[in-house]
Amino acid sequence: MDKRYRDRPIREIEALVATPILLRQFKIYSKGKSPVAFLTWASASDAVTAKVEARAAGAGGLAVGREPRGGRCGVAL
Repeated sequence: MDKRYRDRPIREIEALVATPILLRQFKIYSKGKSPVAFLTWASASDAVTAKVEARAAGAGGLAVGREPRGGRCGVAL
């Protein structure tokens, strides 16, 4: 497990993933039978995307990207 998440309470992990899972806006990538990445996305305005990018920069390791056509902001955990 990634060092950034191994000691976090489950409620923090749940807060990160519950809504995208309920909205079916996620993809889990696996290597063999082990999950290695969780990707989520949402439609967002430029202002919201800028806030997410700023927050991710301070979170130490969240990867944030935009869909080439614009309008979506993705976060990889």
